[in-house]
Amino acid sequence: MKITILSIRNQEEKWVTEAETLYSEKISHLAKFEDKVVRAAKGDRAAKDQKLQAESAIFQKNFSTSAFIVGMDERGQSFDTQKFAKKMQQWMNCGTKELCFVIGGAYGLPEDVKSRCREQISLSPLTFNHWLAKVVLMEQIYRGLSICKGLPYHNE
Repeated sequence: MKITILSIRNQEEKWVTEAETLYSEKISHLAKFEDKVVRAAKGDRAAKDQKLQAESAIFQKNFSTSAFIVGMDERGQSFDTQKFAKKMQQWMNCGTKELCFVIGGAYGLPEDVKSRCREQISLSPLTFNHWLAKVVLMEQIYRGLSICKGLPYHNE
């Protein structure tokens, strides 16, 4: 199974790039992995609807037709680490060829993107910016894969 993270960004932060590189390498040892970053739509805070509409088009253009899409949303289903690992194992066991986690920009995921998601999950009841959400997600994917493969990364 290939795992993809599709996220949106309009600027680079050194600490984010370093964490993405670290976890991309770790995940790639356990699964086929792609970190797909697309440019955020331009617009000011007053143009929220236009920005969401433009970001929707960007996301839709970048989805693989065969992907099982999981939206990252603060109102999605919550998992502890063990349950997240079990969920990943279920996705792997059911023949999913590509698992695509999608992370929205400053305003989250557009509604039509949410409707394409087969599931929506939350990393926390707290709101994270998309940089931090991505780093946390990458660590949890690595941790979940490590648990599924019986590797000694996770401690109980």
